[in-house]
Amino acid sequence: MGYYTNFNSLNSAYKSDKALNSLRLKRNIKLLDRGDFF
Repeated sequence: MGYYTNFNSLNSAYKSDKALNSLRLKRNIKLLDRGDFF
């Protein structure tokens, strides 16, 4: 049971990290579109 809950929390953390990364990527792309990135 401990392994399962640990895996579950790890999985949710991974999912939230992926979501955060995609948000950051989208923000960077928006900056690139505006030309403020460089």
